[in-house]
Amino acid sequence: MNGVNRSGKLAARLLGTRASYVTQCLGGPRTASAAVTGGPAALVAALVREFASDSAVECTATVTSAVQVKQTSICQAESVVRQGLSACTTSYGSQYRERGSDRLRRALTRGCGGFACFPGARGISSSAVIGVRDHPYPHAHTSPKDFDIPSFDELRKNVELRVKGKGIMSLKKAQKEVISAVLKDFEESSWTRDESLELYVNSELYPVVMSRFRRLVRRGMSPGLYEAIHKLGPGQEMRQVLFGLFAVFVVREYKQEIAEYRELVKSCDLRLPHTWYTTARSMSRRLIYHAGPTNSGKTYNALEAMKAAQSGVYCGPLRLLAMEIYDRCNADGVYCSLVTGQEKQVVPGAEHMACTIEMVSMTDEVDVAVIDEIQMIGDPFRGWAWTRAVQGVPAKEIHLCGDMSALPLIRQLAEDMGESLEVNMYDRFTALEVEDTPVELEGYGSVQAGDCIVAFSRRDIYAIKAQIEAESKLKACVVYGALPPETRRNQVQLTPIW
Repeated sequence: MNGVNRSGKLAARLLGTRASYVTQCLGGPRTASAAVTGGPAALVAALVREFASDSAVECTATVTSAVQVKQTSICQAESVVRQGLSACTTSYGSQYRERGSDRLRRALTRGCGGFACFPGARGISSSAVIGVRDHPYPHAHTSPKDFDIPSFDELRKNVELRVKGKGIMSLKKAQKEVISAVLKDFEESSWTRDESLELYVNSELYPVVMSRFRRLVRRGMSPGLYEAIHKLGPGQEMRQVLFGLFAVFVVREYKQEIAEYRELVKSCDLRLPHTWYTTARSMSRRLIYHAGPTNSGKTYNALEAMKAAQSGVYCGPLRLLAMEIYDRCNADGVYCSLVTGQEKQVVPGAEHMACTIEMVSMTDEVDVAVIDEIQMIGDPFRGWAWTRAVQGVPAKEIHLCGDMSALPLIRQLAEDMGESLEVNMYDRFTALEVEDTPVELEGYGSVQAGDCIVAFSRRDIYAIKAQIEAESKLKACVVYGALPPETRRNQVQLTPIW
């Protein structure tokens, strides 16, 4: 152990760090003797061999020979380490390299950033041994500008020359291993993935593109590019060099895939929903807000504008309202179709349609659209349908009918869409008065023609109907949601006895 400590002190002087940190790294006599006899490069190689696997020693001829021959060059030290790790990996699998790398990283980065500097030479850190991110590389003093990096077109030309048997560079096994290590670092880097996503290369396309790019770099390798790979090694500077080539490769070779994914991303952007409706955005639409209470004529004026137009659509909250408009338009000589969630009545030659708000088309262009009960846009369950209709109905003129509560929101939507908004205010024709006494006290015989009785169960509805017809000369029609469409229509069309 004393020999180890003495070797640690010697290695500390060579490495420019504290002896205690180096002593912790020296796991046995072989490593200690290497520190004494082999110099800094041999020490690094021996540490890798020691931590990788005892059983791999016989297979690391490159490392063993490096221990025997004293080397002090930084480039040689780096080459020794990389070749040693590669030999261990090739012979015994990646687990030896992984285990050795992890142990070496922990030991060498405990103090002074790992390996600090050799006397008379530039520094080498643990990242030079195992490629740890953000550690200075042995050739950190160099810059990509110092190398003759080929353009993408030159890279492709080199590939064509190689196919013809005129390759400008023949790679040896060790050189191929260096290139593979750099390309692997480039592919697995989170920075590369993030930057690729900016080019609209998604996770599904990324491995396909990267596989072809690796093949392109290997086959189109030039002396200038290899010099950059060898001296810069795995790291951010080399990633940036490769990404310049990668970006051109992606844009040229995967133009259609990128365009398709870009459009998909745009369609998934929920921040600007009005941009989803391209037909409506291509039109110059005009919004008219009819604001007022019930029985004020706002819906009547909107419907008159729709019937006077060559084509139009009415969007209502209830099937019953859609059927009422359908019947009224056809009775007035305006051919109109009906579309609800329950039925579809297509009138031949009709240019007008009455529908429930959820069924309105976002692609069929019309002259006038009427969106009734616009205040329902604030409903937590069905409000989306009114928002969709306001933003997406392809109509030259859109009439919005309802009370004042939705006006601020409609103003904001109109501003976002860049469309004009006109507001028409209405007053109630007749005053709304509350009876002094409940109907039940006077009996249902006091009900007058045209009155509406609202009940909240089917049993009550039929009971009240029977009472009205028994106590008065009136006939009462019954309407509720569960009635079949045709039955509802017949009930609505019943003429009360006035």
